[in-house]
Amino acid sequence: MLKDAHYDMVTEIANISRSLSRLDTYIKDSKGCGECEKLWHDLKKRQEEELRMVYKEFEKHVKQGSVAA
Repeated sequence: MLKDAHYDMVTEIANISRSLSRLDTYIKDSKGCGECEKLWHDLKKRQEEELRMVYKEFEKHVKQGSVAA
């Protein structure tokens, strides 16, 4: 069983990934409105950075050997 902290990171990685998928749809749907496209692209960049942050921390725990099933 994963520690709560590790479970939380895996859950957040999944949540952000799903959100990024939705943002791709929003970007596609906003074609024709430059301001809306920019909004969705900007939000996507922020979430990609959040994903990198959480993933990097989780990866660190894996490499330290503290993540076990």
